[in-house]
Amino acid sequence: MINQWEISEKNIPLLNNLIEYHKQHNNKNYLLDLNNHNISYLENFILKIALFHFKRLNINFDKTKHYVEFSFNKKIIYSDPSPILTCITNLNNIDNPIMISNLSIEMYKFKKIDNMNFVLSYPNKLTHTCFENPVYYDYNKDSLTILINVFDERPYNIFYYYEKVTENNDFDLTFIDKNNNVKTIEIDNEIHNFENLSNLIYNKNADVFTQLIKLETNNNIVNTFIFKKLKRDSSVILKKKINEMLNFDMNVSKFNQRFTIKNIFQKDICHWIINEAENYAINNGGWNKSRHKYFPTTDLPLEKIKNVFSFILHSFNNITNNIKKCYCLDDNVLFEIDDLFIIKYDVEQQTGLDLHSDQSDITVSVLLNDGSDFEGGGTYFLDELVVKLEQGDMLIHSGNVKHAGLSISNGRRYLFTAFIKLYV
Repeated sequence: MINQWEISEKNIPLLNNLIEYHKQHNNKNYLLDLNNHNISYLENFILKIALFHFKRLNINFDKTKHYVEFSFNKKIIYSDPSPILTCITNLNNIDNPIMISNLSIEMYKFKKIDNMNFVLSYPNKLTHTCFENPVYYDYNKDSLTILINVFDERPYNIFYYYEKVTENNDFDLTFIDKNNNVKTIEIDNEIHNFENLSNLIYNKNADVFTQLIKLETNNNIVNTFIFKKLKRDSSVILKKKINEMLNFDMNVSKFNQRFTIKNIFQKDICHWIINEAENYAINNGGWNKSRHKYFPTTDLPLEKIKNVFSFILHSFNNITNNIKKCYCLDDNVLFEIDDLFIIKYDVEQQTGLDLHSDQSDITVSVLLNDGSDFEGGGTYFLDELVVKLEQGDMLIHSGNVKHAGLSISNGRRYLFTAFIKLYV
């Protein structure tokens, strides 16, 4: 369970004071002395947050039984005792995410991460996030955070905070509900796998998941993402269902139509895919030139590039939904991926592709680089229609319709292409 609020910024001196405290106590943690009545700005802030959550959760606050710990930018993995709730308050805006998960010390140490759920958050200044149950929390190096934990037994080896106070430091805190900033993303085993999770936790590499966030986010309100492992029928059962279906009748005039969908991928995602492909080629013997028997392209099969493969599988629903809309297909139509690959046209190597048809019912292609990177190019159809995409745009057409990749005369042109089978 995760909840989010914004703390009102009416009291600006409070924020400035908290940032000063952060500089003085970075990477340290303390216990709040609940019996001390002459308290500082910092202690008052910590106490007011704890009392807010006790009231919200209908817990009777008892100074003799409860302990409040606070820390500054400290990586936390809890074992015993575990906090009954944890809160993070961000004092600045950040561009890279903080991570929260249900990892215990044992799970972290022995890499038992297969079934973990986790949260990636890009909190704004004075965003206040609260979560329950034992957690692993890793701060972002650019963030200024105050972490508050409430225990029902005293945690070990933590000393009480002391500060000499000479003035009254009382103030009011206002909490504004921001739970509409939180979105759940369900991911399957192709993405929720050991390699991706291990990169996230131990290498602090969240690339796969941040690309999914960009795909899922269509507004600037959502800044916190709960990733949950998706429960699905096994692939064996799904494959059996597909094999029981009849091939879809593609000999219908509507499939002669071609469609362009704007901005299916954002530009930074396109650049990321190209970089991942080129890095893979450098480390694995270069680009393939003979994967397709009759009309070979210079390409890479996407399943070899794990990060990109995971991202494309997650975004596949968006692709198929566009196909359904374009061809007015019913919901009982099933889509099966036959091939996913990245094509590279290079003026010094393969510059284009002759007239041909694809071994697919539907072909989709997304231009990955900017049109200024090359001259020429485009997709030519036998009825003399030529389609020239902009970066991130997707072309949808029947694989049975003959087409060609027009040659480039300068530069390089990259395309993501999918061959798709339809069943009903």
